[in-house]
Amino acid sequence: GFFPVVQSLAVSLVTEKEKGRKVYLQILGLRTSPFWLSWAIIYCSLITLSVIVMTVLLSTTGTLSNVNGGVVFLLLFLFSFAIISVSFCMSTFFKKPKVAGLVCGLVTIGATLLFYAARNASALGKYLVSILPPLAVTLGADYMINRAATGEEVSISTMFAGGGYTLGSAVVMLLVDIVLFGI
Repeated sequence: GFFPVVQSLAVSLVTEKEKGRKVYLQILGLRTSPFWLSWAIIYCSLITLSVIVMTVLLSTTGTLSNVNGGVVFLLLFLFSFAIISVSFCMSTFFKKPKVAGLVCGLVTIGATLLFYAARNASALGKYLVSILPPLAVTLGADYMINRAATGEEVSISTMFAGGGYTLGSAVVMLLVDIVLFGI
């Protein structure tokens, strides 16, 4: 799953900050960008394996008929990068690893639960709440599932079909989230 990744990464980053490892590495000449890049590579590699497994399972079991596996992979892959960016961002606000893990996990789960309120919002409302990656991915998945349930094909070429807030909208918002929280 994705939520333990948010907690684990936030705890690891705050632990490094708490123990002074990052400062020590900077004294030794490590710049900030390789530090963050190393964490991103580790967690992106781990989560990409999960995304591949989930995509294969969803595509081969017939769970999402009429949905191209590439679309499922794209949505989950971008979501994984977005939550890693959120973990980076949130870790800067904490001094205690356990608090960071708890708060980051609760915020992520809480944002996901807001889906039920956002589901019936206007397209503009959906764009606004999609600043939170869990909402962007659940709104995108909801769109994808509803289109597939009506027998419509969901693929890269039909991601923006239908007007309003579409699967393509969710993909764009996840890209925005990656940049916004990664800065």
